[in-house]
Amino acid sequence: MLRVKDAEPVAVMDIHAWNVNLVEERFATVPETACITFTAQTEQGTRILPKTLSSAKGVPIFVPSIPKICDAILDQLRYRTTHAENFQRKWGNRPAYHLCNFVRYLYLERQSQRELLLPLLAERNRAEMEQRMNAFKRKPTLAMIKESMRTTSILT
Repeated sequence: MLRVKDAEPVAVMDIHAWNVNLVEERFATVPETACITFTAQTEQGTRILPKTLSSAKGVPIFVPSIPKICDAILDQLRYRTTHAENFQRKWGNRPAYHLCNFVRYLYLERQSQRELLLPLLAERNRAEMEQRMNAFKRKPTLAMIKESMRTTSILT
């Protein structure tokens, strides 16, 4: 379970939600994720913070790390399975959906990425997360290759 009282709050300059996707620097070891780190985005000139900041200065908020979020989601998934009678099927299985997206967008099916995350997870969740990483199958991407005058597509 994600417990805010167990973690240290982080003082932020401003509370403002933007649609900027960032990845923790330590998980950006593959080219597909290296371009969406804070450092890479600011070097490209992407504005991360708004021009006018809000009046809430130095408000402590909890910004969980990726391993803490994964632990919380795995705990929630385990709880939902154990107490299935309390959850309506029409709402779907959001924890499983979020875990699949973590594996997909952080390329956790790759051994190099997996080695970054698994040691940081709680012992009770490592086997379940590794099982989800092993089960994930990335869809092939379509790559266009130009051969002289004609264009062909291949699956990579």
